[in-house]
Amino acid sequence: MSFEKYKIAVILYDNLPETCSEIRENLRDLTHFKLQGKFSPVFYETQNLSDTLRQVSELDFDWAVVIAVGTNIQDQSIIWQTVQYAMDHDSPLSGHILDRGGYYHLHPQWFAIELQKYKLVNFPGFEEVTGTLTMTTKETQRSSDNMHDDYTPSWIMPKTENLVDYTSDHGYFGIQVLSEFIKAGYKIVNVPSSIRQKKFYSYPEHNLEDIRKLIADSSHEPADPHGPMWWFAKSVRELKKNLQIGYYVLNTEILYFNQTFHDMKFDCFIGVCSGIKPVCIVGQENFSDNTSVYLFDISPAALSWQQYLFDNWDGELANFESVYNQFASANPDLRPIYFMNDSLRTNINRVLDSANISAMDFKRHWDKYKKMKVEFVQLDLLQDTSLRTVISWANTSLTGAYIWTSNLFNMDYLSFFKTNRWTQEKIQNLEQQLESKISGSYMLENCGKVMGRD
Repeated sequence: MSFEKYKIAVILYDNLPETCSEIRENLRDLTHFKLQGKFSPVFYETQNLSDTLRQVSELDFDWAVVIAVGTNIQDQSIIWQTVQYAMDHDSPLSGHILDRGGYYHLHPQWFAIELQKYKLVNFPGFEEVTGTLTMTTKETQRSSDNMHDDYTPSWIMPKTENLVDYTSDHGYFGIQVLSEFIKAGYKIVNVPSSIRQKKFYSYPEHNLEDIRKLIADSSHEPADPHGPMWWFAKSVRELKKNLQIGYYVLNTEILYFNQTFHDMKFDCFIGVCSGIKPVCIVGQENFSDNTSVYLFDISPAALSWQQYLFDNWDGELANFESVYNQFASANPDLRPIYFMNDSLRTNINRVLDSANISAMDFKRHWDKYKKMKVEFVQLDLLQDTSLRTVISWANTSLTGAYIWTSNLFNMDYLSFFKTNRWTQEKIQNLEQQLESKISGSYMLENCGKVMGRD
C-alpha cells in the first residue's frame, strides 16, 4: 500500500489555541518533518479542517489522513496503515474514539476518513461547538473492550435501526461526524495499538509549560513518568541521541549534476561523514590526485563508520555488506540510519545509478580516494567556530574547494528544538560567510542545491 495506490491526502491540522502560539512553530515544524520520508505525500495545511476536507474530496483523493500539529511519528507507513485498517474493517473512519459526555466523539490528533462516504453524509463539521448538543441517530452500541482506560472503545456501530436522540454535554470534536456515519449505518473503528505505538502526541494545550521547558532544555523530564507528555519528550530526546550514536551507512540523496561543477577543478573536498557519496564525488576527473579530503561530522558514530570503511574496505561493492556487518557487530550500541527500507544492494545501486557510474568505476574512485590525504574531524557546523574551520580548510585550496553539507541543516531535531526558520537563517549565514571569506573558487552543495564561485 502507498499514497499513490490509495490516493491519500495528508492534512496537517493546526488546531492549537492562541495560548500555544509560542510553541506552535516548533511543533508544526517537527510534525511536518516527520511526515516526510521515503514517500512524498500530497500535503495540505489548515486551521479550518472541515472546509479543507470538503475541498480535497473534490480532487483526485480517496482518503484523507489528518494529523494534528504536535505529533511526532516514528514511521511514515502508519499513515497508510491507518487507511488499510479502516478498509479491513469496512469502516469509513478510523480515529481516536472517546466515550464521554453523552455521545461518542473523536480526539483530533489522528484519523483517516474515506472522502466520498464523508460526502455522502453531507460533510458534517468536525470542529467543536459550544454548549450542549442533541443528535438524532441510530441506537448506538460500542465494543466491550477499550484501547486504554474505560472510555476508548475499539469500535462503535448501529445497534438497531431505531432513531434515538442523544444529548451530549458539549459539542465535542467529531461528534456530529460520528453521529451521521452511525445514522448512515457505518461501523467506526478506533486506531489500533500497532499504530498508536509508532506516534507520540504532545497534547500541547495541556502541556504548554513542559513543552516550553523541553525546547529550552532537552534533558527536561515531565513529572508524570507514564503520561503522554513523558513519552513525547522521550521521543524527541531520541532525535538528539542520533547526534551521538547515529551513522548513515549509505546515502539517501543522489549525486548532484551541475555543469558548472564539471567545468571546475578541485583539490579540496570538505564533506559530512555519510555513506559512499564522498568517494563518488572525489573520484571524478576534475578532482586532483592530491586532493585534501576533510570528512567532518557532529556524530562520533558517523566518524567511526567512515574511518572504519577507510581502514578496512577495499572498495569492492561485493564486500560492502560484510564490512558493514563487521562494524555493526563490533558496535552494537550505535544506530544505523535510513537504509533499512531496502537491502544494502538496492541502496548501493540507487547511489551508483544516480552517479551514473558502474561498480568498476566506483572501485577506481575508491582507489583514487585511498591515495588522498584524508582527515576525519568531529565538528558541529552550526557553531561559528566550526564554520571558521571549514573556511580555513577551503582557503588552503589552490584550484577549488567542494563543500558538501548534505542535509545537515534539515534534521528532525532542529525542526523541534530550533525551528525551520532558525535553520534557514543559519543557511543564509553559511552562504554569506563562504562568499565573503573564501578567497578562491568553491562550490557548496547543501540540501540538493548548489552555489559557489568559479
